[in-house]
Amino acid sequence: SSDLRGSAQQGSAIHAGITALAIADVTEVPPSLDGVVRQLSAGHFLEAEAALQSHLARHADDGHAWFLLGACHHQRGNLPPALEALARALQLEPDHQQAALARVAILGQSGKLEDALVLTAEWLARHPDDAQMHYSAGLVSEMQGDLAEALGRYDRALALDPSMGPALQNRGNVLTRLGRVDEAVQNNRRLVGAFPQA
Repeated sequence: SSDLRGSAQQGSAIHAGITALAIADVTEVPPSLDGVVRQLSAGHFLEAEAALQSHLARHADDGHAWFLLGACHHQRGNLPPALEALARALQLEPDHQQAALARVAILGQSGKLEDALVLTAEWLARHPDDAQMHYSAGLVSEMQGDLAEALGRYDRALALDPSMGPALQNRGNVLTRLGRVDEAVQNNRRLVGAFPQA
């Protein structure tokens, strides 16, 4: 069914997004973690995990290292320890956006949709103009089957960041699933115009 296809697409987007978060902004990573990010980029997750465990044994208060460890666990399919590591990252650094986005994504992937939405709501109460988190809330709402809420979240994300191609693409999918075909066609024309390769 279209609902199942939609959920599968969101799950795929979530899985791909965690690694992207982990290897983003490499220039901002402390030198002590530079090698770990290179290992993550190369797909050497076991080596990266071992290096992180060693680092955290000496620097247990390093929130970004806990985030990277969560990404390693996720890539190896170990979702409970991934969630634990990300929770630890957020305890140490409550405004760590990458960790918050990753935790929302993995909660969604784990089927803990209500928990994911609670986290998005808590984050957006402090960071109301975070386009990425509005988009994540849209993904989770779409997985939950709340298409009206998902559409609103995608609209908000695009109002904050009109260049967010995934939000525009998902907006078109939701409009189609809602039977708003003319609006979906207009949306997809906008998508093709803005992102010819989409």
